[in-house]
Formats: sequence, structure tokens, C-alpha cells
Amino acid sequence: MFRLFPRVARQFQSIRPLHRAETGTKKLPSTFKKSSTYKKSSSKINTLSQTLPDQKKPPKPWVVQGIPKDEFFQRKYGNISREERKRLDEKVDRQRRLREMKRAHERSKLGLPDRKTGGPVNGTPTMKRIRNPLYDYIFGTHSVLATLRVNKRDLYSTLYHHNIKDQEILKLAKKLGIRIIESSKQELQQLSDGAVHNGVVLETKPLQIWPVQDLGVPNGDTGDYKVYLYNDLYGTKIEKDYQVVRETPNDSQRYPLGVYLDGITDPQNIGAIFRSAYYLGVDFIIVPSSETAKLGGVAHKASAGSLEYITAMSTDEPLRFIDRIRQNGWNVITTAGRSNSLQKMDLKGKDTKIIETLDKRFIEPEDLSELLLKSPMLLVMGSEGAGVRTHIKLRSDYLVGLPRMRVDSLDNGLVDSLNVSVASALVLDKCVSFTRIN
Repeated sequence: MFRLFPRVARQFQSIRPLHRAETGTKKLPSTFKKSSTYKKSSSKINTLSQTLPDQKKPPKPWVVQGIPKDEFFQRKYGNISREERKRLDEKVDRQRRLREMKRAHERSKLGLPDRKTGGPVNGTPTMKRIRNPLYDYIFGTHSVLATLRVNKRDLYSTLYHHNIKDQEILKLAKKLGIRIIESSKQELQQLSDGAVHNGVVLETKPLQIWPVQDLGVPNGDTGDYKVYLYNDLYGTKIEKDYQVVRETPNDSQRYPLGVYLDGITDPQNIGAIFRSAYYLGVDFIIVPSSETAKLGGVAHKASAGSLEYITAMSTDEPLRFIDRIRQNGWNVITTAGRSNSLQKMDLKGKDTKIIETLDKRFIEPEDLSELLLKSPMLLVMGSEGAGVRTHIKLRSDYLVGLPRMRVDSLDNGLVDSLNVSVASALVLDKCVSFTRIN
């Protein structure tokens, strides 16, 4: 203790001779009798004696009696009656249970598994699981299974599960060397932030989204095309070869179909778009580097695991990117709604010219599949509120919209658009309608 508190040690060294002087064991020199330090030190003696615990432990009873430990207990409990023996055994069992409950409680507070089962401690409060901001938490059977099957992430930390039904998840986790922890429902709720987790949560590094700089000129005969990526860490360019994932009718060209998501901040919508895009044969999806939803657990759950399968890229300069790919023969088609006559009347000057320019670029949804048979296509989807930005619309080759088929106006214009994930699925279906093979 004195090593930790050297100041206290110096006080004790100055106190000891004064204390002996009070008891009369040693006479103090005259220089100490009139010292003012004596009164201050004596007050510190009382304070320290009250606060510091007694370091001496009482001796064991067999040590006091001077006999061995076994002989002491033999004398004490050797001649007790059967009833006393029963009461003693019950007391020992009760004390043992209390010690085990205390240990289990301490381990549960630290978030440690049970020593015997390796799972959560039953009957005791568990420590709240804290989400690591550097990791993604993938939850749901399909999402976790897809993540483990594809195995393209840099690091997998821990698999948390409770009464898991799909044993393939556990087999893949063991094969990849992932730590497996059996957890409670409350812990899984905390890790999944209250979402439906299906009894499994995977802690893993985020999916690496490579920045894209350009898309090369595709080969319509073979379906091959090049993608030029940029490595931010080393400042180098990466060239990758891809092939169109769809089949086309005989004697038809195979061109890639990509999607750019502009300003969609709802992870549920982004996940649903990824799911529809993967199912309908989209080759890749590009998201902006900012002002977009995170491709984390919520989006992964909504995508049903398709986030792991489809190629995802990002860009921080969408306008320049669109200009570059248009020079390589790509058609950029943006989804938008046609402006009605009332909106045109409210516009003046510059805005009127922009609306007139954009209205001339509209095509019918049925024309999309014919365009895809002739050239590569990048479809731009925007958010439900603001839609695609005007600068991107002006750089687009064509605009396309889904007309409202209902003729009455019971909603008084309240329902004037579709959910962006639903609209994406409908437009993408139009793009690939003529390329299907029956």
C-alpha cells in the first residue's frame, strides 16, 4: 500500500516517534515538544486509523489450538447426530449454490459464457452487447448464409446465434474460423437494433465498395466489358474484366445493364432495389460516396443477401462519370415524371427552358428493351421526394417515366408516385423484357 501512496508513508514515518512519546515508551527531545506539527500529525493519526482497514487477519482456530486442520474438523464434526449432519449438509449445499450463483452473475455482467455449456448464463441478467461502429452486423438467415457462402469480406469476427435452424451457417462459420457464441434473444435484439434477426447475427467488416472511374466500350458479340476502378489506399487504378450475366435470344447482342442510385437514403429501399436488380439480371449497381443509405445490416436484410452477389461500386463525381461513359457508347437513361400543364404555368424563364428540354427526351418504357439490344445502358433511379437531380437529367440521353393508370382523383394528388424500389423493379423489367429466352 505504501508503494502506491508514498505521501501516506512519509506521514507514518513522522508519526511513529510521536506516538511512542505519548505512551511514555520514549522521551521526546525538547525540540519536538513545542512543535506545531505534533497537533496536526496527531489528528492525522485518528483519521488514518479510522479509514485504513486492519491488515491483520485473525488466526485460524486450529492454529490457535496448535493441532492439524483435519484433526480440528474431526473433533468438531466427528460425533454429531444424524439430524445435525443433515442440517450441516443442507447448509453446505446452500452455500455452494450461492457461490455458484455469484460466479454466474459476475460472468454474466462481463458478458462471458457459462463455463459448463459455453452459452449464456441462464437465470441471470446479461450484459448489454455494444455494437462496434467499425463492424457491420448482418442478421437474418438468408443474409448471413449469403455472406458466408460468397466469403468476399476482409474479416469475420463473431457469429451470435440462438436456436439456429440452418446448420449450414454453423458449418460455414467453423470452416472460416469464425468465433461462435450462443446468445440470448435479448442480446441478438441489441446487436440487430431491434430488427427481425431469425436467431442469427454476424459481426463482420463492412463490404468493400470500390470507387469506379470509367466503364469501357463493351463487346456486344461476347458480352465482355471492362470496369476501371480506383484504389484510394495506394492511389492506383485497377482494370477488371466482366461479362454480361443475362442470356439473349439468338443472333442478338449482349450489352451490360447497370443502375445508378441517386440520393436514396432509405436502407430498406436500397436493399429492395438490390434484390430486384439481382433477380432481373442487372450487371452492377453504383451508389454515390455520400448522401446515400449505408449498405449495412438493414439494407442487407432487405436485399435477402443479394448485396453479396451483385457487383457494387461507388463514385464521388457522378456528373464526370456520366460524361465519360457516354463517350464510350453507354446510354444514360434517367427515371422522371412528366411535368403537367399546371407545373409549366408556374415556371418562368430559365426553368421553362429546362422543362421543355427535358420533355423532348422522354421515351416510352416499352422502348427500353430495344435500346438494350443495341447499346449498353445505365439506368438512373432517384429518391421518392426530390427525384433525380436536374444536372444528371440534363446529361442523360433519355428520360423515362411510368404513367399513372388510375383516372379518378379520389386521393386529390396525394398518391402521385411509386415507391422507388417498386418503380425500379417495374422499369428494370421493361429493360429486359425483349432479352428473355422462353
